Amino acid sequence: MPDFIRDAIHNSFYLTVPILIISLYLVFKLVSALLRLVTTLICLLMLAVSWMYFVEPNMLTVKPVSIPVGINKQVLFLSDLHFGFNKNSNFAVKLADEINKQTDIDMVLYAGDIVEKVAIEDMDKTFAPLSSIKFPQYAVLGNHDYKYSESSKDNNEPTEYSKALTTSLNKNSIKVIDNQSIDFGSFTLSGISSRATTFQNLNIPRNNKNLVLVHEPITTDLIADGANTLLLAGHSHCGQVKLPYISEQFLMHKDMEIPVKDKYFEGLYESNTKGKTFVSCGVGESTLPIRFLNPPTIYKINLN
Repeated sequence: MPDFIRDAIHNSFYLTVPILIISLYLVFKLVSALLRLVTTLICLLMLAVSWMYFVEPNMLTVKPVSIPVGINKQVLFLSDLHFGFNKNSNFAVKLADEINKQTDIDMVLYAGDIVEKVAIEDMDKTFAPLSSIKFPQYAVLGNHDYKYSESSKDNNEPTEYSKALTTSLNKNSIKVIDNQSIDFGSFTLSGISSRATTFQNLNIPRNNKNLVLVHEPITTDLIADGANTLLLAGHSHCGQVKLPYISEQFLMHKDMEIPVKDKYFEGLYESNTKGKTFVSCGVGESTLPIRFLNPPTIYKINLN
């Protein structure tokens, strides 16, 4: 969304309270039942929009999840922070404080789209609060993190932007593991780069239980053998506006490279051949700075 449109929306919401007061007054003063109904609907719409814009995006929920994978670990899982669009360093402080309140955590995992509109020179300032997190942190990059242009999409290498982002995240205690694996003894943590790149490496170790961090959940369908694998992904934000059934159906779109529907919405999906995939609804926003029935969520996953 262009900045001038987003600013106009932001400023227009400052009129919410006076409009509501006037509308409520009219509800009691208007004689016509139809006008009272219309005014009431306007009031409800203004309240809903105010909630979606001012309140819910600034909430932060910790959601406990238990997934049996034979790994005795507890992780915090986040995706799609989109710093620079509707989230800034102040939210990073809030995020770090909430994460540090948690106990018995083995690691914090981020499934891409860390940023959307953060200038390279502002990266360190944006991520500095996250360096105070007391648990080990690992991340992969998402499609927004690479900033591919039409002329650079075919380059089989990271962009200058993604290199700067990786450097800044590493500097602020978040280790980027795109197309890398780390052996923790009882399991292997692997990262797979975003499908926005042309160098996505789908070869993960097969000699251990695998915890795989990736941005797009559809990537699980590209892995040849997903046995003993739990893939953690994000990308869709669960539509940001989460209406029962409607939002899920809307997000099930045709994938450009795989001739099946992108069936992943939120939660755990299991397959005999592809292993398990867990999808996050994300923390930040994109396109529109709103959320409804879908607050920013940190998943506290017990891997038992």
